[in-house]
Amino acid sequence: MRLAALLLSSSVFAAQITVLPAKVHLNGPEASQTLIVEESDGAFQKDLSRQTQWTSSNPQVASVDATGMVKPLADGDAVITGKTGEMESTAAVKVTNSHVPFVWNFRNDVMPVLSKVGCNQGACH
Repeated sequence: MRLAALLLSSSVFAAQITVLPAKVHLNGPEASQTLIVEESDGAFQKDLSRQTQWTSSNPQVASVDATGMVKPLADGDAVITGKTGEMESTAAVKVTNSHVPFVWNFRNDVMPVLSKVGCNQGACH
């Protein structure tokens, strides 16, 4: 009886894929976001990111590489499509301030590196 219920429940749900996150806002020339593809079949999820082929609807605005890394090129909107087999899903990308020069900030860019390697301790200096 349990096997019949399991077979029935698994056949009810058709597998579908989802690009995560579904919406991305890239602000500045150094911004980036890695997308993943999740296959959902009822109660089970599976990461299909490595088998996914990525394309950008507007490669002049946002580029995407084979690993799903999205980078800004110009201000505007693009749709990134992930295709695995016959299934596909999309993520909306908005790029702003892509040509504004990046300004380093000691607190946000340097202190985390020093903290990670232990240079914020008294024994270091």
